[in-house]
Amino acid sequence: MHVRSLLIIVLPLVALLLLSGCFKSQVALISEADADFPFQSITYEFDGEDDRVTLVRVGNSYAAPDEQGDSTLLVKMMKPDLFVIQASVKDGTSREYLYALAKLSGDKKSIELIKPYAEQEDRKYAEAENSGLTLCDDDPQLVCLTDLQSYVDYAVSSKTTEKKRIRILQLN
Repeated sequence: MHVRSLLIIVLPLVALLLLSGCFKSQVALISEADADFPFQSITYEFDGEDDRVTLVRVGNSYAAPDEQGDSTLLVKMMKPDLFVIQASVKDGTSREYLYALAKLSGDKKSIELIKPYAEQEDRKYAEAENSGLTLCDDDPQLVCLTDLQSYVDYAVSSKTTEKKRIRILQLN
């Protein structure tokens, strides 16, 4: 996985992947036809950091206009303020899909990422072969998703949910 080059595209999701495993799938759980496009463009930065990132809608996905590569982002609205982010990243000859749950603040000035990476308790949950979440065959540090709603339900109900805040600087 080309984590360095993807940092711009995948909101804070990829940066958090450096710390631990991630939630991923072998096939897209959000198709372009099922995706929602709640904004035309967004500029944001991680809370406490100065690196600004801009994503714009390009056709049926989001991408960073100044980033070269084969990475895109799709968003699926689960509730008016709750979205699943799916990052599609090319890894050699195959494609991986990475996920995070995002909650938009009421004032639309910040996003809180919920369960953007898999921790030990998430791997234990997946190891028990719970519906929609399993340990990935290729890397047991990663949790593979087969059902989007199962991931959302798990992330929202998790008591030890790791969160990361993003400050929205501009939303169009």
